[in-house]
Amino acid sequence: MDQYEPADEVPAESMQFLKDTLVIADTASRHGDIAAVSDAYNSLAKYFAGIEHPKKAVFFFVKCLEVAAASGDVAAGAYTRSLVSST
Repeated sequence: MDQYEPADEVPAESMQFLKDTLVIADTASRHGDIAAVSDAYNSLAKYFAGIEHPKKAVFFFVKCLEVAAASGDVAAGAYTRSLVSST
């Protein structure tokens, strides 16, 4: 018998990746490593886009944009916008 999995849930096998990536983002943020924070959020956004969870992907793309705006990194903001439009 197939197990029920609601459409908005994340596969259990992805939990370690998600946890590790969120820890990286948090640690990088605490140390002021804006590039690592952005990379972590970008990885999460791409992951969720790849498994067709658009709301979660948009959430992390927005986090990327917020990081870029807060740091004044116009290039990172433009790059994130290009990823959103290609997703």
